[in-house]
Amino acid sequence: MSRISRSARIPALMAACGIAAATAAFASTAHAGTAPSSALSASSASPVATVPAPATGVSRVYGADRYQTGVQVSQSQWADAAGDNTNRAKAQAVVLARGDNFPDALSGVPLAAKVHGPLLLTSPASLTAATAAEIARVLGPGAGQPVYILGGTGAVSSAVEAQLARDGYAVTRYQGANRYLTALDVARRGLGDPSRIVVATGDGYADALAAGPYAAGPDAVSGGPAAIVLSSGHSLDPSTAAYVSGKLAAAAPGDCGAVTAVGVQATAAVQLVTRPGACSTPLAGPDRYATAVAVAKQFPAGTSAGVATGGGFADALTGGAAMAALGRPLVLTDPAVLGDNPRVWLVGAHQAGVTSTVVFGGSGAVGDGVLAQLQDIANGGDGLPIAPPPPPGGGLCGAPTNPYGLNYCGSGALITKAQVPSDICTYFSCIGAPTNESFWKGIGYLEVCNDGDISLSGGRSGACSSHGGENHPVWKS
Repeated sequence: MSRISRSARIPALMAACGIAAATAAFASTAHAGTAPSSALSASSASPVATVPAPATGVSRVYGADRYQTGVQVSQSQWADAAGDNTNRAKAQAVVLARGDNFPDALSGVPLAAKVHGPLLLTSPASLTAATAAEIARVLGPGAGQPVYILGGTGAVSSAVEAQLARDGYAVTRYQGANRYLTALDVARRGLGDPSRIVVATGDGYADALAAGPYAAGPDAVSGGPAAIVLSSGHSLDPSTAAYVSGKLAAAAPGDCGAVTAVGVQATAAVQLVTRPGACSTPLAGPDRYATAVAVAKQFPAGTSAGVATGGGFADALTGGAAMAALGRPLVLTDPAVLGDNPRVWLVGAHQAGVTSTVVFGGSGAVGDGVLAQLQDIANGGDGLPIAPPPPPGGGLCGAPTNPYGLNYCGSGALITKAQVPSDICTYFSCIGAPTNESFWKGIGYLEVCNDGDISLSGGRSGACSSHGGENHPVWKS
């Protein structure tokens, strides 16, 4: 599909359609199918609750850092503990995870939906000030309300737990010896051992974060979210294998919904423990963005959708909890450009009735170019990328024509893995074609091999070792 430059349209689109760079993105009431009104325990029954739905149009919810973004997400949905004149919902609990790493937090989105409250982030060693203030705002100081901590003391320290206890909260910690056992503890104690589970790899964050709203929405049963448990890449640790096997065995004949595998790695892992006569539901695509879209397609038509970067976990975690409370999907985007998979899905979703798109994170997480694409889609357009200006002096110095300004000129910034556009292999020849799986396994920066293919292992030992060795990096001016 051809891409034409529409850079002159960016200011007009943003001005005409009022892209919000503020935090009040949620403005009316919407049905949320899994959040309970009682906070007596995380495994208690879950009556239906309501949280405010996003305002019409494209809006951002963000703060100065990941912790304050989580606070702003919370403030967009949850009322002051003492009550206020907004239509925000009354939180019954808070789920708290470390903000500097992802493993223990991956199972937290359905838990937040279950206990009817926000998911907030803290630094591991001490309770982040903005987060402490937000907990007090939504639960009330010294109110005895529950706070659920994800992970052991290496993830969220005993000092954080002690401070919460001193402040009057009833603290429960879900933990295990590793990320896999922590997820199982959340499933069993936090979610009451639900009949349905979702498996996603614990070696990365993207698949599990896309799965969070799904576990709390389409995969929920009788108002109770499914649990997210983690694979170790393409396999399962013994405890998780036994848990998954038990769910497969307990399912009715022909019921493939008891276990859903999100992502290629989790799908392979579940297959290893699936005996003849049993079945599961795979939701996977060739990359994290396509996998998130495969999950989003499971949601019924609705009026809102969330978008977060696929290049980091924090905004997708807190934003995913917000979308789970709404019963709506979260799709992932490359920070620099909305790739074809989420773009095409969002175009169709808008045609089917989506009127509100919420972007979680600032422009450093989801760039203004992506915001312009989303606004184009909201206006009924195709959301095709807007080509940036060419590198200084014109031309790409032999690089293939592409909409990102990636060049062989030896000028600009090196492109690290987190910055690589999701559809780069449409323009460049990636190693491992046609599936490009080996390309996406790379860790480093974009490098041109001597045979003309590009590798993602630039700057690391063995880069381009099967392609004639390294030639030069790819730059972006």
